Amino acid sequence: MPSKFSEQFKINIVTSIRVWCIFAITPYTTPWFLKNNFLITEVKMSIAVVTDSTADMPSSLAEEQNIHIVPSLVIFGENEYRDGVDIKADEFYARLEADKQLFPTTSQPTVGQFQQAFENILDEHEQIVSVHITSKLSGTYASALQGGRQADPSGNRIISIDSTTVSMSTSWLALEVRQKLDEGATAEEAAQAASSMVQKTAFLGTPETLEYLKRGGRLSGPQAAIGTVLRIRPVLSIQDGVIVPTAKSRSHRKAMAKIREAAEEHAPLTNLAVMYSTDSKEAEETLSELQSLVAPGGRTMTAQLGPAIGAHLGPRSICLSFSW
Repeated sequence: MPSKFSEQFKINIVTSIRVWCIFAITPYTTPWFLKNNFLITEVKMSIAVVTDSTADMPSSLAEEQNIHIVPSLVIFGENEYRDGVDIKADEFYARLEADKQLFPTTSQPTVGQFQQAFENILDEHEQIVSVHITSKLSGTYASALQGGRQADPSGNRIISIDSTTVSMSTSWLALEVRQKLDEGATAEEAAQAASSMVQKTAFLGTPETLEYLKRGGRLSGPQAAIGTVLRIRPVLSIQDGVIVPTAKSRSHRKAMAKIREAAEEHAPLTNLAVMYSTDSKEAEETLSELQSLVAPGGRTMTAQLGPAIGAHLGPRSICLSFSW
């Protein structure tokens, strides 16, 4: 720039939308590109995206998209583990396979854990949009709300969203938030876009047994008993935030056919993930079969069901999560 600065200072005026930086320019010279004494530049506000480990977002994807993960808790007897931190998925399923009578329980991150996570993030960001598992199956969203109030008493810096779904379907919403923010949306606009996407997101899966869901209190005893006694391979979905048995099949192959049909009904898809607990090969084969349902530029992947979700579905479960 042709002109020189004799003095420079910055004034930050923080609004809920943007930060404006104003630089004073000496009056004795006029910059070639400006006819007055002030240059005003607009700087985007830094907004972080948070979800919890029940979203089953692969760590590589979370790192790539700069999305923070708050771990849920998995409990074996008196021992408590942070999902994805103290215990990884492969180790978790190996323990289930080794002891068929082992039924772990889960718990949402505590209010204190959310408060600490939010405070650390707010040290580096102006706002947070936090997306979480359905509040009808977990207390995670409630913990996030309370932890957010303690981390930000003003109530202006943290927006928490109840995804009303689980696993990668929650991740699709968090990724939608990230995309909208990258496109220049405000925190409020990005949160609204994710909330609007809820009605265009689906989760379906088929566990080998309903026993884990029954033990975890996510499915009634009679519902689980029918599947066990009749040796039915169920197809489960999330509707209005709760688990709903949507189909019954006599084999795994027929259950997967019903899940594929559901995806085909909503094609073209914008996002598609095949989740698995222990059989990555089947997940990759299923994704390959369904690839043609995804619109050009859509995101596709396989992802392993983490311990917090796997504790309720068990080994040899396959699920689909997609949006349209």
